[in-house]
Amino acid sequence: MAPSHSDGTPLTVVFYRAVDAIIEEYQGIRRISLPGSTLKRGERVNVFWSDRAGGILCDVGWDTDESFAALRAALPHAPAHVLVTHLHPDHSGALERIRRWCDAEIRVPLEDASITSAPLPTGVRGFHGEQALQLEDVRIEILHTPGHTPGHRCFLFAENGALVTGDMVLGEGTTWVGPPHGDMRDYMDSLERLRHAGHRFLCPGHGTIQPDPVEKIDEFIAHRRLREQQVLDALREGIGDPAEIVKRNYSETPAYLHALAEIVVRSHLAKLQHEGRVDCRGDIWHPVAGVVDASRV
Repeated sequence: MAPSHSDGTPLTVVFYRAVDAIIEEYQGIRRISLPGSTLKRGERVNVFWSDRAGGILCDVGWDTDESFAALRAALPHAPAHVLVTHLHPDHSGALERIRRWCDAEIRVPLEDASITSAPLPTGVRGFHGEQALQLEDVRIEILHTPGHTPGHRCFLFAENGALVTGDMVLGEGTTWVGPPHGDMRDYMDSLERLRHAGHRFLCPGHGTIQPDPVEKIDEFIAHRRLREQQVLDALREGIGDPAEIVKRNYSETPAYLHALAEIVVRSHLAKLQHEGRVDCRGDIWHPVAGVVDASRV
């Protein structure tokens, strides 16, 4: 049973101090915030639980003793179904531990198999183009949202409008998108499609549940459009080296993060090149002559 106040109202957040799990209950969905890996202690990751259909678990957390102990302490019982948004280790790392614990049906985006070095557990299934799953009386729409990874999925619970977004949309920070596995053009297209997905609240892979889904998605779209415009502005100023674009556009970002920022800049440049708006000579980029910038019309 979910923790509650004396009047039966669900608690918003409950701390499990012994195992470092944080629980948030919202509209029949339980957010379980798990500790990060040894190297990323501050970077918590969310998994989501529904009591319906024998227990549905979305994402599984890191492959660490601490994270898995926190997960098991926060669940009322083993899941019957496990759905994974993408195969980055903070979201899928504990799959083998899940398989050793129980006989859950596990589904993952097999398009992401090339981005993980960990072998998938036996019996794992893919989504195979499915647009919905019917798990007893629970209908879950399966939304293919590439961009962060090629196979990224979001899961929409039809009954209550909960949209599990993995790393497509976050409750804190912004989503990292970069090669070789990320694609900015796909990511922006996926964000636009998510705006119209029929959701009532977002269940993100990091941060808290978001009760205003369109507002949050629009925030992410605006952020990416701003970063794209900053890249175009730098090119117009004659700054064509991606490392120099980072210095211009990420001046408030610590220098040790500039290498990661450069990968994101390159992802924006690849999108703009595909659209015919920029090109390069070697690794020096420039605007394409004669292309009208709609943002300045």
